[in-house]
Order: sequence, then C-alpha cells, then structure tokens
Amino acid sequence: MSKARPRLADRLFALAVLAAAFTSGASAEAATPGGGKCLWDALPAATQAAYQSNYVAQGTLGLSFDAALSAHIAANYKTCGFTVDSDGRWALRGYTERTVAERHILLVYGVTPETLEAIWTGLPPEARALYASEMTSDYSGAPPDPGVITALMVPLEASGKTSPDAISMFMDLVAYADGRVFQQMGEGAD
Repeated sequence: MSKARPRLADRLFALAVLAAAFTSGASAEAATPGGGKCLWDALPAATQAAYQSNYVAQGTLGLSFDAALSAHIAANYKTCGFTVDSDGRWALRGYTERTVAERHILLVYGVTPETLEAIWTGLPPEARALYASEMTSDYSGAPPDPGVITALMVPLEASGKTSPDAISMFMDLVAYADGRVFQQMGEGAD
C-alpha cells in the first residue's frame, strides 16, 4: 500500500499551528530545544509504538493528534520547557513525524538517524530555510524544494536497498524533512 499523504492537509495543519502560536504570544525564544523529545519521552511506550505502526500502515495520516494527546501536551508542556502548549504541539508533531520516519528509513533502507542528521545539518542553512518556507506556504501540493529531498535520498540509494515503490521512499524523506521543520518551529531551534 502506497503511503500517499494529502499535502494540502499538512499545510493547513501547519498554518493552523502557526496561527495559534502567533495569536498566543509564542516566540522562538520561549521554546526549549529538545522539548519535542521531552514530550515524546513522556508518552506511554504503547502510544509511541502505535504511532510507529500507524506510520508504517498509513504514512503521516496515521499520526493524527486526538483528545488524549492534547491532554498529554496540556499536562506536560511546561515540564518540557514550553511557555504555551501550542509550541509543544508543534514540537511534538515534528519530533513524532521525524522519529517514526527515521525508524522506518532505518528498518527499510538501513540508513541510520545519525546519517540523516549529518546530511540535514550539512545542508546550507539557506536550503533548510527555503524548504521550511516553501513547506509552510505551498498550497499547490508540490513538494517543497526538491534539492533537500534529493540530498537526503543519496544514502538511501547508496544503501543498495530499493523501495518497491519509489514514491514511498520519497514520502519517507519528506516526512523526515517536514518533521524537522515542524520540530524547529515549535522549539525555536534548528
């Protein structure tokens, strides 16, 4: 089953979170780097496992945030260094998407999270900023800056493991990159 995901829905989610952050007085200075991981680590292991299996089955569609997760964020955002829960939502959304994509990429292609991290941080800051800008403003459904995804694709192709569905490999990388951007927007760090 192909992991198609509606780009428009992700963009609308991103804008809704941004709007909530801006109207709530959130700022990059108020967030704490690592806060998304803190919120993730506070989730029960069964919830983390469910997100991973949902991602494998449904792509990012399986990462929906429900009332229970909202309550988790509301109960933990201050402990994790956030001043408003909307920043925590953004950071957790990003960390979740990034983490489940990393684990899936490792399982399917044998490419480690450390390799993805090295490529991401090795990209020029301008390229990451362009990707983030296009990701949060693109309503056409086209993927943002394909150069970022192309750079991330190199180790997957070099692994010698090819996806039976090239679209799935591409979407795993988009999920990883989008997760990085979501997390950065919530945490105020790169």
